[in-house]
Amino acid sequence: MFRINSYFKVLMEKQTYKNILYLLLSFPLGIFYFVFLMTGLTLGFGLIVILVGIPILFIILILSRILVNFEISILNNLLNTNINPLAIYEYEEVNIFQKVKKQLSNSVTWKGIIYLFLRFPLGIFSFTITISLLSVSLVFLSAPLTYQFSYISFGNYQINNLFTALLMSFVGIILTIISTNILNHLTFLIKKYSNEFL
Repeated sequence: MFRINSYFKVLMEKQTYKNILYLLLSFPLGIFYFVFLMTGLTLGFGLIVILVGIPILFIILILSRILVNFEISILNNLLNTNINPLAIYEYEEVNIFQKVKKQLSNSVTWKGIIYLFLRFPLGIFSFTITISLLSVSLVFLSAPLTYQFSYISFGNYQINNLFTALLMSFVGIILTIISTNILNHLTFLIKKYSNEFL
């Protein structure tokens, strides 16, 4: 009985909706991180032979740490992680070449960059799963309001009366509970992965 109650309880928990918000944000943020880093790193390394790329690389590496800290703040606020932010810059070198060299040789910098790159495929996956599960649940839940105005059918069986629409809505409640539990488990895995990676 406790197990069943815990599955229903997720619909009343604020954390469930924070988890869903995080998953929905994953897609646009993942695209932004990927485009920004790919453009910046390609430009920086491509122009390094004429020295212009060196300050570009330095700026991109510093900004990547700022983006990682932004990501950490989202994780801490939405998924209740307790990840410490990165130091934006921790070297005393004055020479721009030495600054870039230190940043490039720092494993923390590259772990952060890899994490941001991985947010792109993970963001697509998270967003797709979230939208798919919630959309199907919403279609079922809204059946009593929409069956008269839309064509809903399963094979040869059509939802065309209030009784079957109410049954469909009941199934929608079950699907919503299952969907939110799946999404909560997904964010748990993301939280665990982020804690270990960052």
